[in-house]
Amino acid sequence: MLSTIIRGCGKKKRKYQKMLYEEYYEFAFKIVFRYIRSYSEVADVVNTAFVKMLRTIHEFKFNVENGLEGSLKEWVVTIVVSTAIEWSRWHDTELNTDDVPQENWKPESSNDLLYKELICELRRLPWIHRAVFNMHVIDGYAHDAIAELLSISENESKSKLCEARAFLQNAVKKEFVHACG
Repeated sequence: MLSTIIRGCGKKKRKYQKMLYEEYYEFAFKIVFRYIRSYSEVADVVNTAFVKMLRTIHEFKFNVENGLEGSLKEWVVTIVVSTAIEWSRWHDTELNTDDVPQENWKPESSNDLLYKELICELRRLPWIHRAVFNMHVIDGYAHDAIAELLSISENESKSKLCEARAFLQNAVKKEFVHACG
């Protein structure tokens, strides 16, 4: 089925484009949500990423090790992350979590007890720290790739990651002390 969707998107068939969008929208949304501070802009970034995906579907490469779904997810992550980074460079706005619907706070797994708090703290970071942390820790990018995508040095990428981790560790400590206090 997935191969049919990909082929249909390559032929610019609206039916298959809609299927791809519906299948991967929530996945893309959760990625962008970690990078973009303004909830109201997240959907715009996701939609921009999907436009890029549909324009470049012919560049999608199947990786035998990952399988079709894994390869497609990896490709989606690459486009979504680069779109979010590009957007945040020019549109990073004040943090506002008041308008965030509760379903967006659902963690990927039930073991993530502090998910909402951690995402809130992550979203408080300056965009460069947030981008480096997301790319390295969550999305699995190496520092050389981060440096290239963000136009910074590898050492700056490593430094921003350390600063982001320290900020998040302090936030978790404060939350723990407050909860147990």
